[in-house]
Amino acid sequence: MTKEQIMVELFEFSAPTYYKWTKKEKRKIFDLLNYAFTLEELEEFISSGKIEKMEIINNNQVLINKIKEFKENLIEKSNTFIANNVLVKIKEHYIRNNYKIDMEELKFELFNLNDYYFIECADEEFMLKLNDFDTRYNFDTNSLDSEERTLDTISSMTRYKIISYIENTPKEILEFALNFI
Repeated sequence: MTKEQIMVELFEFSAPTYYKWTKKEKRKIFDLLNYAFTLEELEEFISSGKIEKMEIINNNQVLINKIKEFKENLIEKSNTFIANNVLVKIKEHYIRNNYKIDMEELKFELFNLNDYYFIECADEEFMLKLNDFDTRYNFDTNSLDSEERTLDTISSMTRYKIISYIENTPKEILEFALNFI
């Protein structure tokens, strides 16, 4: 199809109208179409109602949104410090395993990480959680556990929440998220 035929079909008007709009009135819609799409893509749209390039872009946007949601949820289940450390460890696992995720092995690696990855962060958010948990735990149990025991408990709880969340995240999302770290 010629450019004129494509535009006449696309806009459902006559050839003289196309001539008038492009030559005399110089409507910007044609500049936009020429900028954004090839003639082949416009033909594809006329025949199928879709343009493959746009479908790919839309699918990638959905994927990008899922990656953002994954990271936000990971931070919500712990905090920024812990989430970033865990993501680095997942990426190391991913690279070490030839760009694949072995979920059982990954869970084992995360479970056996030093407490540093789940506890030692001095940000305000963490300290509030620690103090709140320590107060409630000791109040509910009438226990005077040491701070170290409380930290171990919080570490285990955080570790479990993160590992459960990662385990239930589709591998494709994990793998794509690692490419944006």
